[in-house]
Amino acid sequence: VKAGPALLFGAYPAALSTVPGGLHWVRFLFFNLFLLGIDSAFALTEAVLSVLKDSTIGASIPQQKLVTGTIAIGFLFGLMYTTDAGLILLDVIDFYINFIML
Repeated sequence: VKAGPALLFGAYPAALSTVPGGLHWVRFLFFNLFLLGIDSAFALTEAVLSVLKDSTIGASIPQQKLVTGTIAIGFLFGLMYTTDAGLILLDVIDFYINFIML
């Protein structure tokens, strides 16, 4: 199995289901992934909001509107990855950031 989603969503659950109490370990794995996703969303939102609030433009905008706008923009950009072409788009953006921008 190659690295990536096939390893995480295929091989790990299959391996964890063979240990005693395997169903509970699989549940813990996916619960952990859920918590990692929530934590990443909070961290990314907080980083963007800190930069915006420290700028001259963001200082004049009320905090509630700034937070709502940041979350809405993040949600709209995230919708691209939920389509059938989401993994292809992720590969394109990953290649662009890691090999062209760096």
